[in-house]
Amino acid sequence: MTVIDTNSNCSDKVEVLRAKGVTAVGRYYRVVHPEWALTKTEAQKLSSAGIKLFTVYEDTGHNLTLTAAQGKSDGQNALDQAMAIGQPTGTPIYFALEGLPNGYVESDLAAIRKYFNGVQQAIGSKYALGVYSNGLVCETLLDEGICSYTWLSASKAFAGTRDFYRSGRWNLSQMTPLDQDWDKLSVDINEVKTDFGAFAVTGAVAAAGVLAPTVADMAAAAASSGNFYNDVIMADPRFNSPKRIADPELLEPTTRDLVQAVIADAATNGLKLMIFETYRSQARQVALFNQGATKLKQVGVHHFGLACDIVKDINGQPSWKGDFSMLGALAKHHKLIWGGDWGTPGSVHTFVDTDHVQRVTLGRQARLFDGDWYPDANYDPYADLN
Repeated sequence: MTVIDTNSNCSDKVEVLRAKGVTAVGRYYRVVHPEWALTKTEAQKLSSAGIKLFTVYEDTGHNLTLTAAQGKSDGQNALDQAMAIGQPTGTPIYFALEGLPNGYVESDLAAIRKYFNGVQQAIGSKYALGVYSNGLVCETLLDEGICSYTWLSASKAFAGTRDFYRSGRWNLSQMTPLDQDWDKLSVDINEVKTDFGAFAVTGAVAAAGVLAPTVADMAAAAASSGNFYNDVIMADPRFNSPKRIADPELLEPTTRDLVQAVIADAATNGLKLMIFETYRSQARQVALFNQGATKLKQVGVHHFGLACDIVKDINGQPSWKGDFSMLGALAKHHKLIWGGDWGTPGSVHTFVDTDHVQRVTLGRQARLFDGDWYPDANYDPYADLN
């Protein structure tokens, strides 16, 4: 998987991108130098070719006016252009804060917050917010819940960049060398996590000389690279919702079936259970962290549709009172890991979560979060433990 960004229109470069194994292209929204901006036709041609997009708003890398008024203006411009090309709602728009030539520092953060306050006023809940900047800015806006996506610039000497890169909390990280020449297309290459906000537009048309993918092509592509997280969760309009979500449809299908089987078996044994939470967004995780409701800033297995919180149903209301050992026994019977012992009851655990079940072992989580693994329908976490 190769992910690039470029300020050039890629409409006539589809074959070059395919030859290089490109799976996603970062393109600009902007007012200054409009010839660099993503167009609807370009977005459709790339989507037709199976190449996804992610977007960034940038008019200047130098001397950006960091005020709420400027943020609102930039946010409105970005919103108008995103809607014009058909960017799906709920996906992120990154806003570039380069602060060249030396990058932003601690004393700039108050103004940056004002700028993003203006951006938020314009964007509302239509799109998620991302930032392209150094490590200091990325970490601050992520920790404070201002942005849910971060794109780390290639300037490793800027404030906080090396530390934030090592933390692995970024969604995209730009690599050097910059401005590589690919058949007169200037590109930068990026490291990526599973979720970096890539999308395709609808109404796609075939690029010149490129056949639009057939149903068979799309099925083959889904079989080789798709998964429930990429294909369903990322496309859901609630992807960035700060609200609690209890919809079982946002559980990966095998996980959903097993959860429903646990609830049905519990009812047979006289215990009425209910789903309390399925999918959880990074925005909700940050809000819970800021409220002191969790010790984790980064969302975990819930985010991937592989975990569910199941509580007792007392007259239609959720309850955490009493013993949850029956949930643990039923979870194991149905090959789900229970948060009461994390699949290893003989071990000492510093954290237990007795209303939580998941279809992934603790040891497999790092690969899940890094985006290089997702369970298939036959995955058995207890076999994985052994």
